[in-house]
Amino acid sequence: MKVVKTHYLFVLVCLLASSVSSAQVVPKFNMSDTTVNECKGQFFDSGGPNAIYKINEDLTFTICAGGPVSLTFSGLFCVEQGLDKLRFFNGPDTNSTQIGGTYSGTTSPGTIVASSGCLTIHFKSDLSVAYCGWSASWTTVIVPPVPPVFQITTPQCNDTELLLTLASGYRCDFILPGSFTVTGPVKPTVTTATALACNADSTTSIRLGLSKPLSENCTYTVKFDMQIYDNCDSLWLFTKYATVVINSCAYSVSIKKTSDSICGGTCTQLTAVPSATCFKYNYSWSHGLPPTAGPHSVCPLANTTYTVTIQEVNGGAAVTMTQLIVVRTPKITPLVSDTICQSDPPFKFTATPPKGSWSGIGILDTLSGFFHPDTAGPGVFYIKYKINNSCTDSSRIVIKELDAGFDDAACVGGPSFQVSGGLALGGTWSGSPFINATGFFTPSTTGTYTITYSHPNGCSESKKVFVSTLQLPLTIDTICQSIWFDSLSLYVSPSGGRFYGNGIVDSIYGVFVPKNANPGLQTITYKLGNGCSGTFKIFVKEINVEPYWSSCPTQGQIMLPKPAPPGGVWTGPGVNSSGLYDPAAGGISNHTNILLYNAPNGCQDTLIMDSYKTNIFGKKMFFCVSDSRLQLNRTNVDHFPTNGTWSGKGVTYDSSNKRYYFNPSISGAGTHTITYLKNTCSDTILMIVYPDNLSKDSITVCSSQSSFVIDPAVPPGAYWSGTGVNTSTGVFNPATSGNGTFKIKYNNPAGCRDSVFITVYKFQTAKINGLTNVYCMRDTNI
Repeated sequence: MKVVKTHYLFVLVCLLASSVSSAQVVPKFNMSDTTVNECKGQFFDSGGPNAIYKINEDLTFTICAGGPVSLTFSGLFCVEQGLDKLRFFNGPDTNSTQIGGTYSGTTSPGTIVASSGCLTIHFKSDLSVAYCGWSASWTTVIVPPVPPVFQITTPQCNDTELLLTLASGYRCDFILPGSFTVTGPVKPTVTTATALACNADSTTSIRLGLSKPLSENCTYTVKFDMQIYDNCDSLWLFTKYATVVINSCAYSVSIKKTSDSICGGTCTQLTAVPSATCFKYNYSWSHGLPPTAGPHSVCPLANTTYTVTIQEVNGGAAVTMTQLIVVRTPKITPLVSDTICQSDPPFKFTATPPKGSWSGIGILDTLSGFFHPDTAGPGVFYIKYKINNSCTDSSRIVIKELDAGFDDAACVGGPSFQVSGGLALGGTWSGSPFINATGFFTPSTTGTYTITYSHPNGCSESKKVFVSTLQLPLTIDTICQSIWFDSLSLYVSPSGGRFYGNGIVDSIYGVFVPKNANPGLQTITYKLGNGCSGTFKIFVKEINVEPYWSSCPTQGQIMLPKPAPPGGVWTGPGVNSSGLYDPAAGGISNHTNILLYNAPNGCQDTLIMDSYKTNIFGKKMFFCVSDSRLQLNRTNVDHFPTNGTWSGKGVTYDSSNKRYYFNPSISGAGTHTITYLKNTCSDTILMIVYPDNLSKDSITVCSSQSSFVIDPAVPPGAYWSGTGVNTSTGVFNPATSGNGTFKIKYNNPAGCRDSVFITVYKFQTAKINGLTNVYCMRDTNI
């Protein structure tokens, strides 16, 4: 039995142009008068693999596959010696050059090679004996197809079509929009691809429809992914490029500036920015600026208009742009004198231009420039006036110390005393027969006296001394702890003394705050300057309610915090008398209710209930893995209400200070959602943690490799730069970068930085030498 098994060796290599084929059954042919075009096949005598040929045969079998044909005989070869003959010809018929001799008997022809692309086989048998015949197989050297080059007809500005002309024919049914890519400053998508003048499914003209017009002057590139069958019907893939230049679009220029309004004595940067930056331009500036795009530093002292004119170096219309730089110089109106007294009355600074802002010690109103010398105190100060949040002028002011102090009081007929105040030292007192120059006052007569403190520095100030019999109330009516009692000075005479006791927050004006005093009877002491004093009583009734509380509109009913004293009645929206509060009574949106507690002792206090959905006001935060832990307080992560709980990957709780933290080194790189829970309501925030370093220092790829993510561990939002990389996704495209080694830089909103070197090698077709195309099945290694 004539059996031949053929083994085919396929090698996967990095290719720019490659063939695509599928596994096929090798066809079988018996000797006959015919011509075949297959690139490979099994070839038997007329009897086929299981029979012998016939007598009196005169047959011609031709193989024309388009490339050199190799026919190899394997197994048994036997034809009648000297009478049955087999001949081979290097061409399409027996008139072609014969290859080798005439084969007869049992000597195998071995391998016959027809370099012409056609192999003709002639067999003739006599009228007597027929032998077993032969078995062989052939293969054809595949001739790689040559892709046609193409040109692009120059389009006009804003065209939405491109016309391609090919040097040779291309199959019409392979012309698809997805086979074309257009790149340039405008990057339209190819929406249609139409084969023009198709003839026998072949064309040399293609019209591409574009998704948007080509609206900028520049060089545009069309990439054409071609598919071409070779002589053996294997599909080859090629990528061809062609470029075209558009220079018919009108262009403009703008002037980029760091600021169009500057302060006198400062500078700004001017840069000419053409609307299309593909070509080179000639630049001409006013005011003697260099003939380049810039940036140019200009420092005008007055309002100045700058002009730039640009023109493409290869011609075209010149275009011009102007830019006005406004110079603002604020000026404070000088004071009559920059030296004043601490005791002088308040006054307003003035300046031009108006509507600026004022700052400095002693300024009480930043908009009006109202200045209070006594608030500033003695010393040297600089008052600043600012416009445009940048331009400033300042005024120096010297304040001479002079402070007569607060008013004083004394009991009539009491001992003399030293009045308060009297700074700076070295001045003298005057204005009343009862005071001497050093400030000792003798309160011998009831009355109100004006006294003056004068200093050699030229400053003076007056105040009053009140002299009368000390009069105090025995007891002020009982007050609730929740009441703010403004001033006890209304209840005493003479005024000008000092108050002391629990709840007193201002001894001069006698401001008493009941909440600062304990509930019950409080003793207040009132003391005059010459030592007279007395006491009176204030009874503070207890009432204490939490001033602020929070809830969530969607949570269930809650009990309000316990008030003191108990036994009172609550009133207000959503609350019953015992303090059971329903947040939903005010609706499911955020709202605030004022709730009143009426205590059994007649006092009333207020609780402000904020019924708010839990909210984190920011939605993203960025970290590097090596960053220190971040405390989750309102300063770092603003949220409301406060005092809730945090959870999520990377969240830790420090029991020593009862604080929550986010720790990037625990969470690791990635996008992490952490949750803040308060009053059964929650909100979330994304903690985006970037790796400090990329996972690889270098990457090596083949130029035919598809696009890939440089480092999948990097979460979204990073910034990438370098040849061949998408700046926002970190996807590297070897087809865009070309061959070579490229430094790709990595950055992100958290500030971590690193880089990676990517080397792209040009494809090389793999070659394996020393193998033939067909082998017999044996139990030995090749």
